[in-house]
Amino acid sequence: MGWSSLNNAVNLLQMEQAHLGEGFWDFGLINDLESSSVNNNAYTLYLAAQVNSNAVAFLSKSMTITSLIEQRGDIHHIFPKQYLINNGYPQKAYNQVANFVYTEQATNIKVGKMPPVEYLGKIKDQIIKGVNEISTLDAKSALSENIKTNDIPSFITEATHQDYNKFLEERRKLMSNKLKAYYESL
Repeated sequence: MGWSSLNNAVNLLQMEQAHLGEGFWDFGLINDLESSSVNNNAYTLYLAAQVNSNAVAFLSKSMTITSLIEQRGDIHHIFPKQYLINNGYPQKAYNQVANFVYTEQATNIKVGKMPPVEYLGKIKDQIIKGVNEISTLDAKSALSENIKTNDIPSFITEATHQDYNKFLEERRKLMSNKLKAYYESL
């Protein structure tokens, strides 16, 4: 390694230490994800991390987020917008990027205004019955893995509007963790 390359590596390391320390990952990035704009750099990078890992879309067995982005697929509100409106949440709250996931259009339509506890309960029942009306997932383990892959807190299966703020906080942390892992893999 030449002097110039070594100097650049040292400069990069110093920049990382100054700007990308634990405070950035634990607070700064999480604060950046507290946004209602999909034109948010942190959210865009989160989608890049999802694409890089070839993540499967929410409630899908095989459709990737990459495919949905390319096809301009549906962005689904994990806690549906109308459900949150009906429970007194303002637009700034229900349109948080931490409430968004990519999903297939048919799934998004079938979920409609149902709260997560209801639509995920129906999906679990349909898995037991061998029916795929809402989702293409066909095993409870696949549902759990899909929730994890999409960086959604595991308590989502029991969540109501009363859990929404806790959900947003936990989801932002999970999204930040994915971004950190993605950055470190580069």
